[in-house]
This record gives sequence, structure tokens and C-alpha cells, in this order.
Amino acid sequence: MNRAEICQLLTDKVNKLKDKQEMLSDLLPDIRLLYGTQPGTRTPVMYQPGIVFLFSGHKIGYINERTFRYDTNEYLLLTVPLPFECETFATPEVPLAGMRLNVDILQLQELLMDIGEDELFQPSVASSGINSAVLSEEILCAAERLLDVMERPLDARILGKQIIREILYHVMIGPCGGALLARPVEAISLLDVYRAVEDQPYFMLHRTRPNDACYIGHAITPVLEQEFARVGLALEASLAQTSIAEMAGQVERRAGYPFVPCSPQYQADTQ
Repeated sequence: MNRAEICQLLTDKVNKLKDKQEMLSDLLPDIRLLYGTQPGTRTPVMYQPGIVFLFSGHKIGYINERTFRYDTNEYLLLTVPLPFECETFATPEVPLAGMRLNVDILQLQELLMDIGEDELFQPSVASSGINSAVLSEEILCAAERLLDVMERPLDARILGKQIIREILYHVMIGPCGGALLARPVEAISLLDVYRAVEDQPYFMLHRTRPNDACYIGHAITPVLEQEFARVGLALEASLAQTSIAEMAGQVERRAGYPFVPCSPQYQADTQ
């Protein structure tokens, strides 16, 4: 079958399964089927992190000056909760059909551990929290097998997670795979930030070597190294306890309102 025929087959499978969503959610909580026959006007939405694959119809998203389309050729990948505007294109003849995959962090970590330091794994760099990438034949093939096992509850429960892992792998090695490796702000500590922008050690010793003939000079260096090491460990332990998310929350509480760059309060503060 060609690509159009495969997408039509997947659309038919989604249509057949859409009424079993509640049961399927218990078996595969990270998968949600998408199906609709009515268009949707440009509307503000809040998408949670995940991957959206469409086999029929398409959507157009708008965020600031950027426009992106996801359809039967490109999927959508979001790595952070993101508010934007979305327009849906669907008709009874060409419905919107697809699936949404929530990224399980534990499954992602297990996959990364299995990959290890394989030099063949060179994830692409992605600087945006929202990306689109080509919907490959490998992903379509895996999606077809996933929809097949979802027709049988036992198969879905036993085999479904392995197929989801396969889809996640193909996304990870794809053109936007690096976005999956981005860490949430809750997982980034002040220690991580310090190490990213500063060189260790935390404390500098003498610019020149002390005089070994001096009573203090010949013994002070190892004493200072030991003391600085102790203080450095205490500093690291303290920095590691605070996340960037916690710091952002403290700033918002001190300011008295949430940080929104275009808000009147922020504009007033910066003028």
C-alpha cells in the first residue's frame, strides 16, 4: 500500500476504536485517540507535553509570529505545557483522525539507558518547546500495529507498551528527538545552573605558591584544600535542593503576580 492508503486504513481503525476510548485508557493510559468530523475555528488552547500523530485532516497552530501545521506528513511534538491558538480542518469526508501519545518519563529514561553511550545515537538539537517533524514510514508502521493490538484488550495490555516504546524510539532518533531530552524546570537545580555557567573550584587558592620556607606557607595549602572541599560539598548540597521552578515561584510571589512578558504589570515594571 502507498502512504495515502495506509493513512486511510489507520483512519478507519481510529474510527472503529473511538467509542472504546474509556476502556482503552485503562489499558494504555498514555494513548488518546482523536477523531472529529467538524472544523474548528482559531481558538486558544493549552496543550500538555506529548506527541500528536494525524492520519487524516490537519491542524494549524499559531504562537506569536510562528505558524506550524501538523497533518499526515508531519507530527507535532510538545515538550512543555504551552498555550497557543489552534485551528482544526475536518469534514465528514476528510475527518480529523489520529492519536496523542503522552511521553512517560520513566519509559523515556529506560530507553535512554538501553541506548547508553552508543556513538550512533546523535540526537538533534531542538531549542523550542514545540516542534514538528516528518511522520516517517517507521512510525506509521508502528502506529498500525498499535491500533491492531488495541482491538484486543489482552494484546493491548501486554504488547501495547512495547509498541509505544518503539514509536518513542523513532521520534527520539528523528529530526526533533533532542527536544525529548530537555529537562523540565522542576528537574533543573541551582547546582545544575552553576555548573553550566561557572568553572570549578568554588574557591581559589593563592595566586602564587606560598613560600615553603615559611612556617605557615608550607602547610597552609593542604589545610585550605581540605576546608574548601568541605565547604564546597555543603554549597553543592544546598544548591541542589532548590529548582528553577521554585526560584520562578519565589520571584512571582515577590512581584505579586505571575510572570507574563506581555502583561500590563510587567510592561509597567520595565518602562
